[in-house]
Amino acid sequence: MFNKQQAFIENIQIVNKEAFSPMFTAKITDFSLSLSFLKIDKAILPHQHALSMNGTFAFFTDIDEESLDTYSNYQIRKQ
Repeated sequence: MFNKQQAFIENIQIVNKEAFSPMFTAKITDFSLSLSFLKIDKAILPHQHALSMNGTFAFFTDIDEESLDTYSNYQIRKQ
């Protein structure tokens, strides 16, 4: 999503439509990645990354991953 008022990309979302194999013996059936950003002054900074992934590895091992990372309390560092 593009923030027209402040002229920066606020959110990027990547979602698979079909299962895929990123490497031999791995199969990802569900994948969703969301990246959100915020603007402080002129800097575009990461705000939150959310990942959800399901599938299999080596035919027998289930992949069931979810993660959420949030970034905050940014401070200007004077040099």
